[in-house]
Amino acid sequence: IAPYFDAFNFHIYRELHQYDALMADVTNFLGRYGAADKELWVTENGLGHEGGGKMKPLVAGRAEVEHDDEQERLHAEHLVKGMVMAVTRGVTRDFFFVFPPYNERDNTKVWGLFRWDFTAKPVFAALANLTHQLGAAAWLGRIDVGEGIEAHLWAEKGGGQTLVWWSISNDQRSFTVTSAAKAIELVDLLGKTSTLAPAGGRVALPSGRYPQFARGFSGLKPSVLPWKRPAPAAANRELEVVLRFNPGEGVSTPNKMTARLDQNPAKASLDVFNFSSKPKEVRLRNLGKDSQIIGLKETVRVEPMSSVRLPFTLGTRSPGLFDLRLAGTCDGKEISPAYVPFYLDMRTRSDVVARPLDILQVDRWRKNAAGTMRIERDEAEKAVKFKVDFPPLVDRWVYPEFPLEAGEDLSAAVGISFDVRSERRSPKEITCLLMAVTEAVHEKGEAQYFPYPNQTTNWQNVLIQFSSEAPAAWRPDRVKMLRIGCNPAFESWTFWVRDLKVYYKK
Repeated sequence: IAPYFDAFNFHIYRELHQYDALMADVTNFLGRYGAADKELWVTENGLGHEGGGKMKPLVAGRAEVEHDDEQERLHAEHLVKGMVMAVTRGVTRDFFFVFPPYNERDNTKVWGLFRWDFTAKPVFAALANLTHQLGAAAWLGRIDVGEGIEAHLWAEKGGGQTLVWWSISNDQRSFTVTSAAKAIELVDLLGKTSTLAPAGGRVALPSGRYPQFARGFSGLKPSVLPWKRPAPAAANRELEVVLRFNPGEGVSTPNKMTARLDQNPAKASLDVFNFSSKPKEVRLRNLGKDSQIIGLKETVRVEPMSSVRLPFTLGTRSPGLFDLRLAGTCDGKEISPAYVPFYLDMRTRSDVVARPLDILQVDRWRKNAAGTMRIERDEAEKAVKFKVDFPPLVDRWVYPEFPLEAGEDLSAAVGISFDVRSERRSPKEITCLLMAVTEAVHEKGEAQYFPYPNQTTNWQNVLIQFSSEAPAAWRPDRVKMLRIGCNPAFESWTFWVRDLKVYYKK
């Protein structure tokens, strides 16, 4: 898909010492797919490690807590450092999160450049100052001013140079820089200015935790020049013809990573789009590993600015993962393939057997929630019922624990299924997880998380297949306990679980 987009967007909520590793991951990822030339846009950049707001609400009758003084200082510091670091590591555009007052996570996580009484925080002044100092400037590169200091040189639009720097370990130190100017303007984090007079062609600059700016330099040379984004790779491809796969009866998409074949074979179709101003003749072929495509036309003519839908059946002989990869050519040029990773519903396989776990033994369950929890057996539903009431201003979660007994190990297991429903549907998408835990001790042990769709008031079946949803190195034989639950949006939450099965290969 590299020829079809101009910029790659991602978010940064990392601590500053993690920026370099994150940027390396992003550029390496794009390089693997021939997209190293794309601009990098950070569409959310924010402070995510300061903890919950430590100040009580400022506005009477409101629940939104506020940052205390130290958190507000950290916010201002992080925004300036984070934006400078992002731009100097290859980001073209960087958008902070977020301008107005805004709280999340049951009002405990504080965002925004303003408090809830709409007075400005220090971060607002820091952003205004950063924009004034560097908004029209061009980054020239990193400059070596001494160990333990991050410093960058910028060219001002009207001439002259600006230096921005801080101590990496936040300690107080100083350094000197060559300057032929009579005076250097020193600007602190929030915009307060002072004047320094160079002596003997050099000026001494203090360095500490907070970023500072110095204006009035000329002729300084960066130690490390900005990296150059590679030129776009020439691709002799047909970009005006686009293929799109459409799942039909017997195909489901229970997660964002893979599609599932619930029937073998199943129904599907392929859309062939022509975005050009002339007719196109397209030749199609199947390049998928272990996929069987039956009834798909090999050649199709598509009129200008139109599309054709081609039905076919999809099957496989593979018991595990397989690829749907429908490719084609037009006028001798390759078309970007329609690609979907698939797996076969293990319940349809003759080499798999299901064994139920007796989850209706209520005394086997352990309470595990951020509130007061009750666990009951519901005879009418033939299910176990979990009800929890949360206190105000907590991170709401409920994940009751089910330790496994002797003979219930998952050594040869290939998946798990269960039915779940709740008393009401959340107005927003919430986190729902099955956790497979390596210890049977309360809130201990490593856990592999398996997300499942939002709980509803109707019973829904959750199917988790380890081959498609767990890392290749994950070992089900280490699992000693299961947790099933969610992070509700309400102050009280009730849900039911029934018919928990483990699937084993015969």
